[in-house]
Amino acid sequence: MGELAVRLRNGPGTGLGHDQLHEVADIADETLREFLAGELSIADFALYPIANVRRALVDRAGDLPHLARWMATLAARPGVTVMSLLCANNV
Repeated sequence: MGELAVRLRNGPGTGLGHDQLHEVADIADETLREFLAGELSIADFALYPIANVRRALVDRAGDLPHLARWMATLAARPGVTVMSLLCANNV
């Protein structure tokens, strides 16, 4: 999943267009089940902010159930919620 993180992070404006992002999201959805490493790990917390920036892509695609579920699972965690609020407010 390391390459996936790099490709997601390098999205539009850095040479990776919408079609390529959707391709990367498809790969993630096909390989992702519960968590990136099988159980919740630092890998999930490292990739989540990158994937969250691309949330609109996942929402628009509508055909990425595993990725959408993984994002929702992480977003529901209290620490992630606090982090998201802090980042949104530039604290």
